[in-house]
Amino acid sequence: MVALPPTRIALSPLFPWVIWSLWYTRNQKIFENRMHSEQDTVSKALREAREWQSTQIGAKCEQDPRLSTNLVCALRDDTFVIHTDGAWKEETLLAGLG
Repeated sequence: MVALPPTRIALSPLFPWVIWSLWYTRNQKIFENRMHSEQDTVSKALREAREWQSTQIGAKCEQDPRLSTNLVCALRDDTFVIHTDGAWKEETLLAGLG
């Protein structure tokens, strides 16, 4: 096997991007009869992960010396974090947002 070069992806795991790329490639084959190589599929996953990471403004990550693989990320001072949640009650057809 050939080892991949460093991915420069530090804010999130790569696994979800690989799974999504496999799903996308599968759908291209089934619904559009388009074939993609394994290298194209992995390259797409890396490209999409890098693009997503580059849009996550305000995040600065540093290696935590106590952890071997995890990064500690802090937001810039001028960044706002908003937490939201929603709920739906099927019986009454009511929804709420907080």
